[in-house]
Amino acid sequence: MDEELADVRWVLNSKYRIYVMEHLSTGISYPKQIKEAYDIRYPNVSRALGELRDRKMVEIVADEHPGRLYEMTEYGEQVWERIKEEELV
Repeated sequence: MDEELADVRWVLNSKYRIYVMEHLSTGISYPKQIKEAYDIRYPNVSRALGELRDRKMVEIVADEHPGRLYEMTEYGEQVWERIKEEELV
């Protein structure tokens, strides 16, 4: 199994990672915006962002007041596009 397919399966294994990827697919965002868009708890957003950063799917683009601003990496976009093409969400 290729790495991208493994990461597709990994993203799909968590609704919070799906929410974060879906939200960031529309552009840069603060964690608070993701939290409010899906009405989920901040620790779940934070954990999903950290996990996705570890897998190089999202990155911090600004780390200043009022907080960290995130965007999807090129690799994250590839993974999300594969999920959408296969109609897995």
